[in-house]
Amino acid sequence: MKEDNQKEFTHVLGMAKSCLNLKGAKSAKVELDFLRLIYCIEKLRKEGQNAYGYLAVVKGLEKNVENWIKKYKIDIYPKYFDIITVELNNVQNENLNTEKENNSKANVRHIDESIDKIFASGIEGERIFEDKLKKEIHKRHVELINIPDNKEMPLKIRWDFYKKY
Repeated sequence: MKEDNQKEFTHVLGMAKSCLNLKGAKSAKVELDFLRLIYCIEKLRKEGQNAYGYLAVVKGLEKNVENWIKKYKIDIYPKYFDIITVELNNVQNENLNTEKENNSKANVRHIDESIDKIFASGIEGERIFEDKLKKEIHKRHVELINIPDNKEMPLKIRWDFYKKY
């Protein structure tokens, strides 16, 4: 998918958001991550690099992302930024709901010390959403090389996915 041979690299960035809804503060947090991703893509492109970004969200929340695209007049969609929709099967949905409930319990641990901190985990959500993000990106960008050094990540943000080719 390399667009211009004169450009040194093509950067591919992704964020995976495993929230099942955008109630409360979650909406603002995901919107902020969306804006950071858009900003980074636009910044790299202005610097003369190719850049593509992807945001993975659960099916149903893509409408919120589309509304943000309209709200902020994002003109790089869908050519340089795209939404990856994650459809959960019944088992994944149940496991993720349980994980989210456990995370809520862990968040109130400072009030109730009897709640074990082991409940604070996002492992299942990360696994499902980051796997989907990676698979979809690899379908679109087959020539990726891994960039393991976090110091090289654009804007020094720990992206859920970052590679360049």
